[in-house]
Amino acid sequence: MAYDSTNLQLKQAQIGRAHSTAGFPFGGNHWWYRSTADGTTSVVASSYFSDGYKRGMRKYDTVEFVDISSTQLHFLTVTSVTTSGGATVTSVLSTA
Repeated sequence: MAYDSTNLQLKQAQIGRAHSTAGFPFGGNHWWYRSTADGTTSVVASSYFSDGYKRGMRKYDTVEFVDISSTQLHFLTVTSVTTSGGATVTSVLSTA
């Protein structure tokens, strides 16, 4: 299937702190995304979040991904974002 931008929501914004792996909390902004059509294999594909940059996603942001069809929760980290739009994530923890 395809990315549905209406299912990506900013859960917590990190203000006044650079996006990095140093210190607590890890990363920068914290996002929440759910999908009934795409599983983890699709979501971790290159530039899956096609409007990620425009929406404010940056490297080291974290994403809680809920795969509705398999009832699994995955914790993802943004590994790259291009200014032309796309954000790529990788899985760091899963309830599977």
